Amino acid sequence: MKNPKISVVTPTYNCGQYLEEAMLSVLNQDYDNIEYFIIDACSTDNTIELLEKYSKKYPGKFKWISEPDKGQTDAINKGLKMCTGDWFAWLNADDYYEPNILSKVAEHINKNQDTGVVFGNCYAVKDNKKFQLDIPPKKVTFKSLKGGNQIYGPASFFNMDAIKKVGDFDVDINYWMDYEMYIRISKVFPLKYINLNIANFRVRAEQKSKTEKNAAAMHKEAIKIIKTYYKSYYFDRIKQVIKNLPLVIPALKIIRNIFLYFKFVGQFTKFKRASNKHQRFNISWRNIYPRLNDNTTKTSFDRHYVYHTAWAARILADSKPDQHIDIASSLYFNAITSAFIPIKFYDYRPADLMIQGLTSEHVDLLALPFEDNSISSISCMHSIEHIGLGRYGDAIDPDGDIKAISELKRVLKNDGDLLVVVPIGAPKIMYNAHRIYSFEQIIEYFSDLKLNDFTLIPDKAADGGLVKNPSPELIKKQTYGCGCFWFKKTT
Repeated sequence: MKNPKISVVTPTYNCGQYLEEAMLSVLNQDYDNIEYFIIDACSTDNTIELLEKYSKKYPGKFKWISEPDKGQTDAINKGLKMCTGDWFAWLNADDYYEPNILSKVAEHINKNQDTGVVFGNCYAVKDNKKFQLDIPPKKVTFKSLKGGNQIYGPASFFNMDAIKKVGDFDVDINYWMDYEMYIRISKVFPLKYINLNIANFRVRAEQKSKTEKNAAAMHKEAIKIIKTYYKSYYFDRIKQVIKNLPLVIPALKIIRNIFLYFKFVGQFTKFKRASNKHQRFNISWRNIYPRLNDNTTKTSFDRHYVYHTAWAARILADSKPDQHIDIASSLYFNAITSAFIPIKFYDYRPADLMIQGLTSEHVDLLALPFEDNSISSISCMHSIEHIGLGRYGDAIDPDGDIKAISELKRVLKNDGDLLVVVPIGAPKIMYNAHRIYSFEQIIEYFSDLKLNDFTLIPDKAADGGLVKNPSPELIKKQTYGCGCFWFKKTT
């Protein structure tokens, strides 16, 4: 099969503002053996106008229908029944392919005709800016899919023989229809990763996965899929915990939680009986959400993240910069501080934020997109210690933290302020979580800057919360303390 026929289906409903880019990304491919179907669900925007326009401009290049359906999965199945190709893909109306990529995909298909799915890499696109999503595992199997979806839908292609073997997409699934299909196919056919940047996944506020209600529904649906195909899912998770921890710890926790669970059942029964007099809510065992460990005398909190953000916020409140740049620090810090200072938040994995005074963009800390000596107020808190460890999808680089520090110093303006927070203790790497630095290391790494303030968050609460100018003895005591450094550039 030298030129496998690839069938592409685009389901759409009121996505006219994005559909054109998706269509052209298929119609302008340099691979000829493609058939393309667009399945519209009676859109009321400009979708029909676009379909009629491009039907004339690209006669015979694609087919479309516009009729009611029962949702996205139903639309995909409608298109699937129209396909005559050897391989199938669906491209959502707000996603799009890389230019001339399908010819390269076809070359890989020729080498992997016995596989059930061929899949590759994907970009995310937000506000017309692209960034690379995590590279999928090179080996995805039925067993590995138990941990969750590992394949990007827009960058995957299904062998039609595999679909005929396992059946159409499940119309009862609204969010994870691709994940469920990967699982079914992986039970019968191998899945093959190809190292190509294939597609672009658009991130937008109106996506059906973005609301809190739908996010909860997505999680529930994913768990249902896992439980359907992996009967021992929860049992396996318990076994893994026991395997990875000293036996006494999980044993004691399990015994404690069993006791708390029985207490929970008693409280639920008591609450339901008391509610029968005034039935304002539907109270059902099916809706329980046990929280067994919240009944404490004091509120617990992460000392590092509560105290260091409080330290930084107070500095910014006093210094009152016109604008502050933050690199990969706490989202909570940025969200709250943006109430009184405009903040631009940059991260290797940008956040989909919609808050006045706060923007979020992708950045690589090893190559900051700023001019030399250009930023007067910048922070990078509890971030440097991760760079180069691969934890967040960044490249492995033992000196990644040093390079990141060099970039922060490069962009800092003369008389500018730099807030840095890192773990403090005996120097070590807790791979792949973080590095721990000595106080002396950080002073050496930033030796060309002036230390304006050093505040320590000690390991032990008994030693204080935010300890300004701590003694050398207290610093030496730390195993995993939190060092808060305020530097200024004076040259």
